[in-house]
Amino acid sequence: MKKRHWDDIMALTQKPDWFQFVQGRDEEELDPGMKLRAVLEAGMLPVKEDVEEVIVAAEKQKGIRDKLNEIKQIWDQQFLEFAPWKARQDTLLSAAKNGLIIEKLEESITTVGQLLSTKHVKPFQQEAQDWFAKLNDVSEVLEGWIKTQLSWTALEPVFTGGDIARQMPQISKIFSKYDKEWATRLMPKAKEMKNVVAVCRDEYIKACYQKSPNNWKRVKRHWMVIWKPNVIVSLVFTLSPTRPCC
Repeated sequence: MKKRHWDDIMALTQKPDWFQFVQGRDEEELDPGMKLRAVLEAGMLPVKEDVEEVIVAAEKQKGIRDKLNEIKQIWDQQFLEFAPWKARQDTLLSAAKNGLIIEKLEESITTVGQLLSTKHVKPFQQEAQDWFAKLNDVSEVLEGWIKTQLSWTALEPVFTGGDIARQMPQISKIFSKYDKEWATRLMPKAKEMKNVVAVCRDEYIKACYQKSPNNWKRVKRHWMVIWKPNVIVSLVFTLSPTRPCC
């Protein structure tokens, strides 16, 4: 029982300031030195049913508090893992770890959504809404990141193989610019921060994921138009990976 619940009971019994409180670790608590007699004389019997509703609400709210604490603990301990790409170290997100993170995301988003739908969530509504927004941000960023990663791994061998880079210098230059940002700035920053929520809510990384898919599409579009028709079929196959790349 929190102070707000005792306040509700005092309002029901029309005896304000009947109960005494002391400062606890996080908030005021019922004074442990208060006598049982004072509790019995608080006049709760005439409003017994209403008091029982307050007690039920207190139990439900404790459950919500515990669930939010559990969500926080889960995501405080979720970290990105990285995988190499050819000779480049830690250039990709690990596909195996991505799968586990996405699974936990779905579970946590569902849990917080259910908490927000209960009538007892009011004391924690802002915190629950914040977590719902955070987790959806993470989900959206990871989805864009994985798509970008698939495009990058498809295009990287095409534009670093030598022949195409020499025959299409302008398009290769565009790819090189995004490739450099991916490998030397975005991935190192993600590795430095590591925590999934912190990384996916970083403004620079969010901006990268938002613009990157269009950048890769631009490179692919130019490639398809300029290159010889007889290799388009193999290019389409190359640029449409059906499984994780790491």
